[in-house]
Amino acid sequence: MKNIFILLVCLISQLAYADFNDASDAYANKKYQQAFNEFNRLAQLGNKRAQFNLGVMYLNGEFVEQDFFKAYAWGKLSEHSERPEFSQIRETLEKELTEEGLDKAGSTFKAIKEAYGDEQIYATLSPIVYQASDDKSENKTEYKLNVITRRAPRYPKEAYYDRIQGWATAGFEVHPDGTVRNPYIIDSYPENTFEKETLKAVQKFKFEVQFEPQVEPFVVQTRQTIQYSLERLANPDKLRRYYDKRLQQLRELADQGSAQAQYLYAIAASSLLINKDNIMSQEEVNQWLLKSAQNGHVEAQYHLGKNILRGKGCKIEKQKGIDWIVYAAEQGHPRSSRTAYSLLTKHNNLNNTDKAAEYWLKQAAENGDADSQLDYAEFLTNQENADLDNLILARKFLEKQAGLRDKSVKWYQVSASIYRQQGEAKKAEKHQKKANKMANKLGWSI
Repeated sequence: MKNIFILLVCLISQLAYADFNDASDAYANKKYQQAFNEFNRLAQLGNKRAQFNLGVMYLNGEFVEQDFFKAYAWGKLSEHSERPEFSQIRETLEKELTEEGLDKAGSTFKAIKEAYGDEQIYATLSPIVYQASDDKSENKTEYKLNVITRRAPRYPKEAYYDRIQGWATAGFEVHPDGTVRNPYIIDSYPENTFEKETLKAVQKFKFEVQFEPQVEPFVVQTRQTIQYSLERLANPDKLRRYYDKRLQQLRELADQGSAQAQYLYAIAASSLLINKDNIMSQEEVNQWLLKSAQNGHVEAQYHLGKNILRGKGCKIEKQKGIDWIVYAAEQGHPRSSRTAYSLLTKHNNLNNTDKAAEYWLKQAAENGDADSQLDYAEFLTNQENADLDNLILARKFLEKQAGLRDKSVKWYQVSASIYRQQGEAKKAEKHQKKANKMANKLGWSI
């Protein structure tokens, strides 16, 4: 039988970090179980290279028992016009198998195609381009927010000296008195760069909330994206030339199949920070994110899920968006875990896992998401008849969060609650006073 070799990644780059690359490295080092598990997972996301490699491993009996029928099925499923060499598994087995064997291989292919073929992947995972209606009636709200105070944040020193640009999106509550409370980070790029300064700025915002007649005032949930640009702080032409060169390098690597490059290219080419004249369409952004997501890039999976949920360049599909975010959460992505908790708390009917929503909050906290650490500490503290173990665990997460964020009103409130339930009245009173004082400085009372 003709020898067929697995497709390995041959990118030599600082960006060579992705699950497909990891699987290829595992295979090259004869860690066949790890390679098989990764290729199998990515093949089910519609990754053609992983499907081909899975076929090769079934063909050669590497980690799994040799199975020509599954080899034929995965090999045939991987075939597409851009990689004609992917047909070699099918062509080889068509010469080796009997007529009866080919019939069984065809049946195996049919079953796998129904589960993981292009049509199924499109229906369950791909963003669908959608032209939004011109009818604005759905966008009517019961309130109007007018900005009274919105000070610009400081540019972080390290980011400035390293010439890093990016953004952060904060979610927060606006109470009827116009004050901002409980801010948290929804999204940021690069991570852990602009988050602290964004939260500092946002908590000092002040609004006027105008409710429609007959509407009882309520707490408004909203968000604010702050962009951090160096264009005014440096030579814009020099920055643009550097940006264009970097973008070209990313595109070359993305075309070669680097998941990291595909993700970074989608983010960079769609950014308004410098690329104002030739910005990538949101539809194209989603296609690059999909490629990266299918290559196993958890950040791409997260952002693709968010885009599908919000209808950015595609049709809004809650189930599809949630599934991508949960998938990334299952790989240990902290922000995806936090988002999964938030979404599944509201839409438990769309939960395709066997795990309760709060499981994902715990995962996010354990994996280092600062906002989730505070929220999970509050969750543990608010349990009816919280036992000592829960209170100790809540304190542990609270202290971890304090190492990543400045202590907030909510932090002191949760801390006071823990002390109170542990019978330490003086410490509880002290932290409650700190919470009250901080709230007063921000213009509101507890």
